[in-house]
Amino acid sequence: MKKQFFDDLGEVYQLIKDKQEQLHTFYDVLKPGAESEKRAFIDDFVEKIGLEVTPEREMAVITRLVSLRDDALTQALKAAGFSEEEIIEKKEQAYLWVADYHLKMHASLVEEIEAKGLLTPFYREVFRGVHAVGKTFSDWQSSWTAHIIDGVNRELYRLFNGDEEKIFEMLHEKELFDPGHAGEKGDRSYSVLVEQEDGSFKSVPYAEAFAQEVTTALLALAEFKNNLLKLEDEVFDQKEVLTDYLQAIIEALAERDTAKLIPRWAEVDRRWMKVTAPLQIGHPLEYYEDHYKKAVALEWDLRIVNPKNSAGDVKEKIKSMYAKLFAALRDEVEGSEKIYETSLKSADKVQLYLGRPALYYGAEFCGLFSAQVVPNDEVVTKEAGKKIFAFADNVLEASRAKPFMKIQKEIF
Repeated sequence: MKKQFFDDLGEVYQLIKDKQEQLHTFYDVLKPGAESEKRAFIDDFVEKIGLEVTPEREMAVITRLVSLRDDALTQALKAAGFSEEEIIEKKEQAYLWVADYHLKMHASLVEEIEAKGLLTPFYREVFRGVHAVGKTFSDWQSSWTAHIIDGVNRELYRLFNGDEEKIFEMLHEKELFDPGHAGEKGDRSYSVLVEQEDGSFKSVPYAEAFAQEVTTALLALAEFKNNLLKLEDEVFDQKEVLTDYLQAIIEALAERDTAKLIPRWAEVDRRWMKVTAPLQIGHPLEYYEDHYKKAVALEWDLRIVNPKNSAGDVKEKIKSMYAKLFAALRDEVEGSEKIYETSLKSADKVQLYLGRPALYYGAEFCGLFSAQVVPNDEVVTKEAGKKIFAFADNVLEASRAKPFMKIQKEIF
């Protein structure tokens, strides 16, 4: 059964690769005689956001759609003379446009896996459930960005005349960061700032600040978990750890006490570290855009291991390297044996996953990482180690797909 599963996994991996390659063909719009349908799709959106069509603006929009980056589009909008408010509005239009395209692409993948009967009923449900939850996170992303990035953070910048040091002083003085495991200032937040009538701010958990969005996500998560409970994982025996993990997310997302937010999400990380199947769900793990309160991004995805790449071989090579170093330094470096033993223990606590994102949602429509070493919670890391994700296939394919620009020609 396991062999058949990995054969199917290889077919799923190829389906994802094919869809990414099809996405990359949007760069062909920049070539003479490009496919008219794709060019019309890009040019229609360029005009929709009030820009005249030029190759540079086409490239900015394609980059937003394919690479999920908005820096080139932002620069194009600034250069066109739009106000800050207009740029915010047009960037939201771009987010919705990109999300719609990628959600349809993900739905198509889930349907193909189902139609072909690939993997097992349990893991087909993982694809369905991740997609259902992902749609709720993608809807939520708009209000998250509006409240935090384009709302309260801009207001803080205005109130303190752009003095970020004073902003941080206020946040520390008013204890507006989420408390850590021992009550110390946490290194991340699962809450947002809300301005009061007197002009002061208070910290409000996601469950309260985004009540409707969180309720919708919780319903999708509960249905996902309940559907998995009706099935069996006959290949990896991960049913219990996966459903426990989803339950921890439900409890963390529903938490309304800011003092309990970091411990709740740390428990999510703990349970996640027990999930070792070649299909890995990714939950809110890191912060990116919020430089003040460090609100954790609405990450949600499903990562797939490349069945042709053996992470186990990589780990064995690392251990072999440690052994050779120890043999060479044993008589020269004091305490080298202890260092060697510690290094081996650390290597054993690292889970390595080589592959690509299969499905991605929410904050990841605003930028998709090429690698990740998580969780960031050091309490959890000391207990359970780290997961390392490397998406080399994605990086290489994206690099090959991008057009060879004029500046590159001049350099090379």
